[in-house]
Amino acid sequence: MDEFESKLKEYYEAEGSQAQLLMRVGIIQDQIEMGGKLGIDFSEEESLLWGAILMIEGGDEKEAKELVDRCAEKVNKVMIRYELLVNTIASVKKQMKIAFERGGDIEEVKKFLILAEKHFEEGNYKDGVNIAIKCAEMVKAEIGKYDSWRTELDTWKE
Repeated sequence: MDEFESKLKEYYEAEGSQAQLLMRVGIIQDQIEMGGKLGIDFSEEESLLWGAILMIEGGDEKEAKELVDRCAEKVNKVMIRYELLVNTIASVKKQMKIAFERGGDIEEVKKFLILAEKHFEEGNYKDGVNIAIKCAEMVKAEIGKYDSWRTELDTWKE
């Protein structure tokens, strides 16, 4: 057990608003550890949590709460963006296969998808999500072209 965990265990056993605040710190730390296993860099947020613990120890619960709240918000945003990016990239890849099989031009989508994946690898999930969504729109348009062409062809056959 490292120093951080031992401090948290000590506070879990305490009572009052300090204990409640430190329980939130523990929950955020769990999220950070989960993110770390996924490869997300939360070093800045870990530093914020340490600062919050020091503030709590110093009796400055109001400032500590603000710091914990800010940290929780940052961690949640990053985790949501991470999941959204992973899911959007997977969806785009499936849709690209469909578009390709239907004769769609997916070269431009491939280029943007590579860029989205690069942002993912760099931990820039916000920009990665924006680019992945653009990919999804592009590939949907390619599938739509095929569907439109097929409708015209079916109408002509009648």
